[in-house]
Amino acid sequence: MIASVMVPLADISSEPPEMMEEKIALDAVPSPCGGYDACLGVDAGYDSSSAANITTFFDWTGVNESVTMYGEIVTTSTSTLLNDNKDMYIISPPAGYGVTATLEWNHSTSGSYTYEDTYAYYFSIGPSSQTSYSTYSGNSWAYTRYSNTGTLSLGTDGSYTGNYLTTSSSI
Repeated sequence: MIASVMVPLADISSEPPEMMEEKIALDAVPSPCGGYDACLGVDAGYDSSSAANITTFFDWTGVNESVTMYGEIVTTSTSTLLNDNKDMYIISPPAGYGVTATLEWNHSTSGSYTYEDTYAYYFSIGPSSQTSYSTYSGNSWAYTRYSNTGTLSLGTDGSYTGNYLTTSSSI
């Protein structure tokens, strides 16, 4: 006996799923805030294997989008070498998208130089192989530091805020 099965091809979509009209519910920033980094309730991690992946916090619909996350740094040292003093996040945008990330903190004398506040943070952006803020040894694309206002930002388009910008030759 010979049997034949025919599957109708009409149910097969020719468009990739991301091009469909149907919206898929995505994750969002936890509400109420769970504390710690990005309201996740846990530490964001200090390297690519322990970093908090927040890609799904964004809709990626083709319009400019802002997502605000709050966090905290609990530390007893000013060392940039301690893992507790590092927070790493993963954002993997689809092809054709870019990211600008901004870090803001409560600068006790905003607009004025105070060493503890002005040099409080380093802010970097780079590939998944990034190991620290450094463009020399950490594989980041760029980092910025030093802000008298409590704001640092970096974008994949080369935009930045902060007084010092260091870039790698791989940009």
